[in-house]
Amino acid sequence: MKKLLSALIILTVLFSSHVFADDISVYLDNEPVTFDQPPIIKEDRTLVPVRAIFEALGADVEWVEAQKKIIAKRGFHTIVMKIDSRVMTVNNVMHVLDVAPVIVSDRTLVPVRAISEAFGIKTDWNEAQRTVILWTRETGYTIDNLSKTVIPTE
Repeated sequence: MKKLLSALIILTVLFSSHVFADDISVYLDNEPVTFDQPPIIKEDRTLVPVRAIFEALGADVEWVEAQKKIIAKRGFHTIVMKIDSRVMTVNNVMHVLDVAPVIVSDRTLVPVRAISEAFGIKTDWNEAQRTVILWTRETGYTIDNLSKTVIPTE
């Protein structure tokens, strides 16, 4: 009985640091980004599957298994991150992340704001819609506070 209780406590602690958020949406230039693993919230940061988000952003992504390292290139920008490390380099300049990349269900998840802003992409969070909004264009968006909807501006 004590072993079962100990196992349950350990599992509770392990899973309490990740809040699975099936209802989080990500939009890039007003188009939804789809993922095969739902985004999660960890330490108040939204993490998304690395390959899907980098490819949506037009970046080439490489996984170095031996080092648990992610390398992404977009234009003149190169981002390097490692699993469970809060250090990210952008063009060889170190940045400290609020939360480290993790592996969940065999998928690597990265903090979406950190990587999108490293590529110069405007990033916002709409709490009411639980939506990450990414803009690569100069246009933008507004949020209608009455309906809590995102409205692109042209």
